[in-house]
Amino acid sequence: CEYEATVQFWYDEATSEALLDDGVSSLTIYVDNEIVGSYAASVYFTGSPDCDQQSVVRSTKNLGGSKTKTSTYKVIDDFGDEHWSGTVTYDASKSCTSYQLGV
Repeated sequence: CEYEATVQFWYDEATSEALLDDGVSSLTIYVDNEIVGSYAASVYFTGSPDCDQQSVVRSTKNLGGSKTKTSTYKVIDDFGDEHWSGTVTYDASKSCTSYQLGV
């Protein structure tokens, strides 16, 4: 068997307001040092988005024969400053795994 899994990244209104207050206009999200998507800082979600919701930054990986895989992520603003970084776990037993940024 080959497995596939998806992670998605989001943030709430308070995080969006803090970014805008700092003069940030956009964020770029990297997984394993590759760009997976970006957001305007003014974009936010009122709660964890559904796995099929449009306009959510997602990353899908082929896990081969493994059911899980851990990868690194980082979020860089339009000034080149890193706001968040860490690890995400791709889990084939879930339709997607949601990671809230800013908490």
